Order: sequence, then C-alpha cells, then structure tokens
Amino acid sequence: MAGALVALACTAAVCTAAAVGGPQPASAAPVGQPPDVTRDPPDVAQARIKAWSPGDGSVAVAAFSPSVVPDNLRGVAVVVRQGAPVGTSTPGQRVSQTLVPLTLGVEMPDLVGSLRSTATQRLARFGLTSLTWIPADAADDDTVTGQSPTAGTLVAFSDPVAVTFTESVPVPNVLGLTVNEARRRVAAAGLVLGTARSTGRVTDQQPAAETLVSRESTVSVTLDVGVTVPNVLGLTVEQARQAVEQAGLVLETPDATGRIIGQRPRAGRSVARGRVVSVTVEPIPLLSVPNVVGMTVQQARQVLVRAGLQLDAPEIDGRIIGQRPRAGSSAVPGTSVAVTIAVPPPSRRGLFLGAGLAGLLAAVAASIGGRRMRRRRWVAHHVRVRPTFDPGIALRRDGNATQSWRVSVQSRPGPTIPAQARRVTHADTSR
Repeated sequence: MAGALVALACTAAVCTAAAVGGPQPASAAPVGQPPDVTRDPPDVAQARIKAWSPGDGSVAVAAFSPSVVPDNLRGVAVVVRQGAPVGTSTPGQRVSQTLVPLTLGVEMPDLVGSLRSTATQRLARFGLTSLTWIPADAADDDTVTGQSPTAGTLVAFSDPVAVTFTESVPVPNVLGLTVNEARRRVAAAGLVLGTARSTGRVTDQQPAAETLVSRESTVSVTLDVGVTVPNVLGLTVEQARQAVEQAGLVLETPDATGRIIGQRPRAGRSVARGRVVSVTVEPIPLLSVPNVVGMTVQQARQVLVRAGLQLDAPEIDGRIIGQRPRAGSSAVPGTSVAVTIAVPPPSRRGLFLGAGLAGLLAAVAASIGGRRMRRRRWVAHHVRVRPTFDPGIALRRDGNATQSWRVSVQSRPGPTIPAQARRVTHADTSR
C-alpha cells in the first residue's frame, strides 16, 4: 500500500451495511455539535471526535477523506474542512454511529519570491499536484509573483493551485556606492531602490548581490548616517589632519606646508564617512635657525625671537653648550629651540663647607690612637676634598644644580696609615 491507514470512516457493521445498499439515514438526528477540529492533525482530530458524545447513545466516528495519507505527508496533513455530523444505521437496527466528515489537506505554503524550481519542490512536499503555471512555459529560474490560494489558506490535497511567474533578474551589488549611484545601478537591472534619502553610502543591502528576484522588486539598503565636515581654514596641515580624521574623513595630503586657505567639501556639509577632504595650503617660508651656543639664556631668547623662533629653556644663569634644531637648519616660524645649559661653578659658601669637611675628616683620622701628629700631618698633605660638578648632567629642569663632594688621596697610603684613613679615601658625600 502506498500509504499508511490514518483512520477508517466506518466500523465493520457500517461497512457491511454499505455493501448491501450503503448507510441509511438515521432514525434520530444526533444531539449537539462536535468540536471544531479544523487545522488539527488526523490523530488529534480522531481522538477529539471519538471523545465527543452525540447525546443519542451513538458512537462518534471521524470519517476522513482521503482515508489513507502517504507516509511523507503525515507531518504536514491537517483537517482543512469539517462537515455536519450524520447518524448511520443498518436496516431494522437503531442508530449506532454518528459520522463526522473530515477533509484532509495542508496549509498553503508561501511561494512568492521563490524560483519555479523551488516552488515545484515545495508543492510536491505538501502533496499538492493539481497545479497550473502562468505562463505555462515559465523557466526554472523565473520568480513566483502570485499564487492562488494565498499563503496560509487551508487546501485539500485535490484542490487546484495556480502559480504566476515573472522573469527573474539578479540583484546588483551596490555596497559602498552613494545613493544616486546605487539607484542608477538598481534601475538598470529592472529593480527599485527602497530609500528616500539622497545622501550617504550603502553599507548593507537586501536581497544580497546576485540573488534572483522578479522584475520591479525592491532592493532595501542601509546608508551611512554621514558626518559633518570640520572647518580647517587657518590650521596647519597637521592640525587639519587631526581634525579631519577625528571626524571620520580622510585628508588629501598636500605637497606644501603652511596654513590652509581653502577646503573642499566646505565646512558644515554632511558627507559620507571616509570621504576625502581636499585643501589648499598657503606656503610658509622656512626660517634659518641661528647659532646660540655660547650665549646666555637671555641673549639666546632675544636672538631667537628676532628670528621668529622661540626658546625652550628656564631662566637660569649659565652658558648654552648645545641646541636643537642645530644652527643653520630650516624651521617653520614659531618653532621652539631646545638648549643645553652649563651652570657656573659652586659658590664660596660651598668651598667653605668643603674645607670644613676636610678638617672634620682630618680630626677623625687624628683621633685614632698613637702618633697623632704624624697622622694629622699625613692627612693634611694627602687628603683632598673638592666639589665636583658636571654641567651637562647635573643641571635639573628647574634650573638648580646638583653639587657633590669627593674625598681623594693623592698618594697610596703606606702600611703605617691607619685602616680608618684608608677606608675614607674614596668616600663621597653630598650636600
């Protein structure tokens, strides 16, 4: 058997009556109405009808048409129509059954937008075979534009189905295009662009490129919200680059360096993200950096200001021993020149402190027992305490100098020199 038996429309007694002349009208009409089992699967409908009591003592039975459903349709078959209950009897007997006619079928699938080849497969899977194609010679890649019955309608397996087709066209790729460019490309393919905006670039599209759709279908696109062009007039090229990139745009790199005197697009205009901003630059003559090595900070500042430059240095005493940019190089007006300054030697107060420290060390050495005079005399001749200072290293950023003291021995101590004196020969102390 091609399919499995879903439900019998009658019992053995009723089938016997049908063989000798068919079911006869009931001697009494059933009482009440059965439950509505429309859209129920066959097994659910049968159980619900069987549980219903007609009220006249008869047994309710679901009478399916067709009575046999193929296995491949069991998952989609539902009750699409339900008739009025009918009581049945055999000659000379009282009413024994109440039949509820139920027609099986499916919910009509949605075919619009699919290709003929896809629509044919879906209809066959739903057990619908009474088909009419409009036009009859539609190609497999033509698109369904209409169907009867409409999607979701309950149809019996034997009901006729009509499907209308139109020629299919591939959707063009419009990603990255402006709205006007995308509209022209979509129109050339026989389609319609679904947007009312006139600015921005396409960042997404539906259907995707190369999808087959019917002519006059709508292509929906997502557009970049756009950004506002910043005003870069009067800025340097580097300043303009930062402002343009921060806005999500790209600055066209000019060959000249200087102040910007023109831009395109103009400031305040809304454009697509990533658009190039072109600028016109007024060239600025470069300046020659003067030599300020050997000058004081005040002298160097005056020289650099007259040259149109600036000095990057604190107001401290000292002479400049290095500069950057170097003398003779080119720089734009307003460039800061960094310098290295050598501070003057330490004051007399520092020398007095050093002498006092030397005397203290001599006293410590002389306090070691035995031969004090000799050791004191040796310390006075051989121990030296002098301030040390490196102009390039000791200068701090705040302009203050770091001064240190170094104790040294002019000749190697002999064995008669106490161990304490030998330990302090290379000791450093800092003020």
